[in-house]
Amino acid sequence: MNRVIAVACAASLLLFSYGCSTTRYGSGPVGSLMRNPAHGAVVHQHVAPGSDKHQDRIFTDYCMNAGCAGCARFSVSLPKTVPAGGLPIVIVLSGLDAGQHSLDLVPDHSGYAVIAYEYPEALHEAEGVGTVFQAGNIKDAVDSIPGQVLVISDWARTQPWSDGKPASLIGVSLGGMLLPATFHLAQMQCHELGPSVIGYSGAGLYPIIYRHLETPAVVRGVAALFATSVLNNIEPSMHLPCIEGDFLIVESNCDEQ
Repeated sequence: MNRVIAVACAASLLLFSYGCSTTRYGSGPVGSLMRNPAHGAVVHQHVAPGSDKHQDRIFTDYCMNAGCAGCARFSVSLPKTVPAGGLPIVIVLSGLDAGQHSLDLVPDHSGYAVIAYEYPEALHEAEGVGTVFQAGNIKDAVDSIPGQVLVISDWARTQPWSDGKPASLIGVSLGGMLLPATFHLAQMQCHELGPSVIGYSGAGLYPIIYRHLETPAVVRGVAALFATSVLNNIEPSMHLPCIEGDFLIVESNCDEQ
């Protein structure tokens, strides 16, 4: 979580010149998220061996063209033998430790097709003072995530290893913050999602960011305000009143994601 906040804070120094306080693709809580991404088309895939924890599984890394939402990257964990009726789908969004590393957040994969979402490269590459010049790219990357997740879920539902039912989402840390916006966008675009989990997250980005900032107290408030502006389009409190579904909420006093 601290790394996510640090990236957001550094990027936010250019917010006023970039105009991040207003939506760029429309108005309302999902205005900037409504990019009408195309149906996912896989442009690359790579089969990799399962991790030490999941040696009985086959991992496959994918890169998918999600149209206006950009390139969606993710890893799929499947059993070596898929049952005739297919498997229920679970999509995991963690902190910035994503991709195959997120698959280890689910201790038991048996009985499921587990998909680990990989965050856009702009969030991984943002580091140091140079991040301030990437404010626009970082904000666009964050805004693209809900659309990418929906493209992945629709694609997965049509695969031969799927049971054909809507995917469930597990959002942890940053992923938990993104789930309300993702569900809101799904409802606006008539996508179906299954029962989901929001873990180690919260609503009201400003106090969350303020608490985790490792900056001098004299500038902490301003830095938190700027960082909140980078992430304002995914602010959970804007989206939660608009969504319906079955959710398991997991709380904790410590977040290491």
